[in-house]
Order: sequence, then C-alpha cells, then structure tokens
Amino acid sequence: MELRELFEAADTDKGGALEIDEFIEAFGGVLGKDMNQKQLKQLFMKIDADSNGSVGKIILYLMFICV
Repeated sequence: MELRELFEAADTDKGGALEIDEFIEAFGGVLGKDMNQKQLKQLFMKIDADSNGSVGKIILYLMFICV
C-alpha cells in the first residue's frame, strides 16, 4: 500500500489532515515499534510544524522520505 493510500485510510474524518489519534492509530505500529503512547504523541507534536493539531500529506511524505 502506498503512503497516499495509508493516509487516506487513516484520515477517518476526511478532513485532509491527520489529527493525533488518527496518526497514532495508522502509523504508530510502523513508526513507533519501540515507542510508548507518550513518545508517539511527542513525535506527532514535532512533525506538526505549525502546531495546529494536525499533519498534512506533504509533511508525512517528507518525513517518510527522510527516515
């Protein structure tokens, strides 16, 4: 499955961005294999560049290609 498809499946409210709960549900197992819930929330806050409580497709794409 492509990142775009994962994003669209995770965006349960279809708002065009992932809120923290959507992010953790969708990517916690991939990104946070050795991370607890608190650490995953801290990771989300770091990639939420404008601190608006959501992460868009572009930010997630950039994060994945840089990892």
